[in-house]
Amino acid sequence: MEALSIQMLGGLQLHRNGTEIPPFPTRKAAALFSCLILQRGDSVHRNALCARLWGDQPDRSARKSLRNALWRVRQVIEPNRPGGDRYLRIDADRVGFRSTERTVVDVWEFLDVAERFEAVPLHRALSDTEVAVIERATALYRGRLLAGESIIDDATVIEAERVELLQIALLERLVLHHRRLENWRAAASNGHQILRLDKCREHVHREVMACYVGMGDRPGAIRQFNTCADVLDRELGIEPMRETFDLIERIRTGEFSPRSDSQLRVPAIGSAGR
Repeated sequence: MEALSIQMLGGLQLHRNGTEIPPFPTRKAAALFSCLILQRGDSVHRNALCARLWGDQPDRSARKSLRNALWRVRQVIEPNRPGGDRYLRIDADRVGFRSTERTVVDVWEFLDVAERFEAVPLHRALSDTEVAVIERATALYRGRLLAGESIIDDATVIEAERVELLQIALLERLVLHHRRLENWRAAASNGHQILRLDKCREHVHREVMACYVGMGDRPGAIRQFNTCADVLDRELGIEPMRETFDLIERIRTGEFSPRSDSQLRVPAIGSAGR
């Protein structure tokens, strides 16, 4: 049985038996395929797909466009298959993507882990096995969902934002885990990964400052504060919070110890992240 690998994090890319598959010939075919993958094995009504991708067309025209896009998707993922579809599940009313035991979808793997840990209290200690699972999931996030693709429906844009927030939440768990164990370098590295996704998360800047102190790099902590202040001024037109000013003052005077102040204060997901 052939192996099909589907990557959607960081851009859409498909491989069959290790060989890259040519891209979809049209934006709408790529968008349709992405919509089906994001159903995670469920089928979707044709009317919903028409409204989602061809909502500006009359019903008859939208249904014809859907049929054409399905034909183009089929030609890419399973060409020369006269005996029927292996991956596409198509009937009169519904369309879906069916995986096989050798189908790998990065966003499915990522979401399985991220959604499982959503229900786990943030400050619960993680086992070595859980840390390894989270690290594998965060490594799957090579970039924003369908980055570089022409996302043409609001639902996919919303899902891309949700997946990015889930990546940040997993990384914040790793920051807290490594800080608890005084693995300052690992904690700082995870913090910097968060800031590459959302550079305005002020509480993460504070965590990275604390990690630099833990590594014995007070100048690095001061540089991180300056970066934080510059970003907040440039992006939001605001100053750091009093909490951040207090932290840098304690760092400058040598009064701050990350060992005695090790609790990560994480705002609710979707907040301003300060």
